[in-house]
Amino acid sequence: VDLIIGEEVPFNFTLWYSNVYGQRPQAFSLRLSCAPVEPIFDNSQCTETFHLKNLSSSLTLKTPNWPDKFPPQIHCNWTIYNELYQNNCFFQVRFPRFNTLPVGQFIKIQNEIGMQRQISGRTPSTHVEQFDGKVLNVEFVESFNTEGEAVSIEINLITDERKSTFHFVHIVFIQLGYLGRNIPPTVENKPKMAYLRIVNGTQARPGSWPWIASLQAKFSNKHFCGATLISTRWLLTAKHCVIGADPEDLVVRLGVHDLASNTGVVMNVSNVYYIPEHSFNPVLHDIALLKLEQDVPTPFVNNINVACLPDSNEKLLPETPCVAVGWGKTLGTGRAGVLHQAVLPVIKREICNAEQYYNKSITAEEICAGYLEGGRDSCQGDSGGPLMCSEDHKRWILQGIVSWGFQCAVPRYPGVYSQVAAFTNFIYQIMLDED
Repeated sequence: VDLIIGEEVPFNFTLWYSNVYGQRPQAFSLRLSCAPVEPIFDNSQCTETFHLKNLSSSLTLKTPNWPDKFPPQIHCNWTIYNELYQNNCFFQVRFPRFNTLPVGQFIKIQNEIGMQRQISGRTPSTHVEQFDGKVLNVEFVESFNTEGEAVSIEINLITDERKSTFHFVHIVFIQLGYLGRNIPPTVENKPKMAYLRIVNGTQARPGSWPWIASLQAKFSNKHFCGATLISTRWLLTAKHCVIGADPEDLVVRLGVHDLASNTGVVMNVSNVYYIPEHSFNPVLHDIALLKLEQDVPTPFVNNINVACLPDSNEKLLPETPCVAVGWGKTLGTGRAGVLHQAVLPVIKREICNAEQYYNKSITAEEICAGYLEGGRDSCQGDSGGPLMCSEDHKRWILQGIVSWGFQCAVPRYPGVYSQVAAFTNFIYQIMLDED
């Protein structure tokens, strides 16, 4: 029998031996030994707040016990304030000693507007990240109960001359949209916006949706979600498609109609951005930005172009005709792996939130679109893809991102889409800060 007493030496103790049953006593021995016990780390030792007040000041964050190995089960949380935010300054983060971090462990960095980055141990020492905002939160968690090699991060402030040179809206209109170009062909049977559908529907005309992309796993080339090109470097998709994913494992395929073909352009993803959410609802704020490693070649070729974004105050009226596009499941009603489309009118949110339908589950950041009687819908594999709407029948606007629903095309449960207009300020801010 091993007894852990947990006292520092020297210490006193008393041993009682009792033969309560009157039996012949048995011999016994007692061996005492001393062994060092690892103390439980006090996380308050690496929970600190710092203020950067000038361009010459810098800060180095270090793991506990620096430069020795950090202890197991630590949770460090550093908060850094940018006191020069009003002077067009932003955070610059370097990683001089970081590639020693074991695989599966990472540091999470995010600012107050939701821009988030997870840095793994594969990050080279020359890597630099930049974050806009007034506050930067750096969190390090060791969850494998193992010690690790020391890690350090350097943070300083640098000026952002772009803010005093360009007006925000000008950048948006230069980079985004299908502005000043001919409107592409839309759907088959163009004069009549027939009730087509991805489930039990018809194929899209090749090249009619030049901004749609297939989000794929790099090493298997398997399609798992859709995405929409909104500039030469950026795409939108659903957050639930990429949450927890390593950007290095993702690629997007542009300008493709049939996934079984060898057509299209494959681009690597360099980073993923979304609004962090600490609830257990994976589709809350269900929108994410994908940044490509390099620009899509221009002038655009191979049926590739960018989609228009809505204004932040744009209201989508009930019965507005919209089209969901994707390579998702057709439930046996169409050829798999070929781009399909579904015309889905917008349904008033109050109707979809009625008790017999979604019972108040749809938020103000979401669009309900489709048919209450079922039969026409987006489905699995369409997630992250576009819901394109046209109020004036002149141009298509990216109004929604395929998000969630109850099964596919069943009565009483039309599809639910993230409303892009609710996130345009977030989208533009990330693109401005990270380009």
